[in-house]
Amino acid sequence: MSYFFDFFIKELKAITFAVLVVIGFVFTLPLETHRYDVLLVYVIIVQFFLYKIGFESKKDILIIFIFHIIGLTMEIIEVSINQSWAYLNPGFFTIFNVPIFTGFMYACVGSYISKTLDILDISLSFFPERINVIILSILIYLNFIFNNYIYDLRIVLFIIIFILYYKSVLTFRLKNKDFKLPLILTFFLAAFFIWIAENIATYLKIWTYPDAIDVWQMVSLHKISSWALLVAVSGSIIFMFKGRIDEKR
Repeated sequence: MSYFFDFFIKELKAITFAVLVVIGFVFTLPLETHRYDVLLVYVIIVQFFLYKIGFESKKDILIIFIFHIIGLTMEIIEVSINQSWAYLNPGFFTIFNVPIFTGFMYACVGSYISKTLDILDISLSFFPERINVIILSILIYLNFIFNNYIYDLRIVLFIIIFILYYKSVLTFRLKNKDFKLPLILTFFLAAFFIWIAENIATYLKIWTYPDAIDVWQMVSLHKISSWALLVAVSGSIIFMFKGRIDEKR
């Protein structure tokens, strides 16, 4: 039980940035206009504060910036081109009807993974060859962009993930004791909790799906598979960037 409590406390610390973003969602809920502009300023202030107190390192900030850009690009494609969901609160800081703030929601995922690596002293063994991971990452992002126009290849992508990662093991430390988990399992566990966070965000009216404009509805469980793909590519990029890979095969 003491190990579980230690894990719980460390995970709470790892999601600090995401929790602060959700707090911003709550307090800006009454705003009928410029809500996303206020959130943009708020999140930048939060990031500056976390960096100044030493919670975020320069590498963490760089990861958040990279994920913000990737996330904002994906949002522009999904909202302006695919019309998968919409942001109904008007504001000033937008690009193609997408608030610039939205990239920080993806950055929350990058921040969580980055902080978890450090807080739990995570290392990976039997990680795939980097070139294979890069190719897989490109395929996943291309599928996110074009799945509305061609056949959705997520089943094929999951088969590739299994082939590449079935031997990969994540090792983390609690109270000076090492624990191990199959890396693939962590992809789906993280995806499930992100799906919960997505439900919170839609309930707080950050964005709206076409079938939930009038009355809030729970996000489809199908989205967990999308988040699992995102976690697989996001985690792998951060693992390589932060040098947490044991090179043994």
